[in-house]
Amino acid sequence: MLNETQLPLSLADYLLSHLVQECAEVIVRATKAQHFGLNEMQPEQPHTNAERVMHEWCDLVATMETLQEYGILPELRREEYVQRKKDKRGKAALFREYSRKLERLHSGSVQGHRMSCVRGNELAAKYQATLEHRHAAKQLEEIQNCDNCDLCEDHHG
Repeated sequence: MLNETQLPLSLADYLLSHLVQECAEVIVRATKAQHFGLNEMQPEQPHTNAERVMHEWCDLVATMETLQEYGILPELRREEYVQRKKDKRGKAALFREYSRKLERLHSGSVQGHRMSCVRGNELAAKYQATLEHRHAAKQLEEIQNCDNCDLCEDHHG
């Protein structure tokens, strides 16, 4: 029975709060892996921190899929999903390289994978080129749409 101060949640609110909880569990498990190592196992726990991060990730994905099944969140087209992942990986590689240049990230390895791997550098370079292309395209569009022809040289140098 509800008391007067509690209102029932809609299914959307209930599932969204569950999504928040699952996100927090991924954060907690990833933080523990960061603190104690990916290969560490808690006493009486049959899984490593790396495995447990993945278990929490699966719980998060299952919650997202439930939200999609109920029509609360839209499903992404496969092409959009793949492109968004690709863009994110490129962006992350760019920021890793920037952190390395600032000497905030060393070039060590993670389970045999070099942090400064060729693939990561390629992704960072492609993302940087995409950003530069978008910036140049936007500048070109601004120049082409300029109504102040006499001032174009002053505006766009």
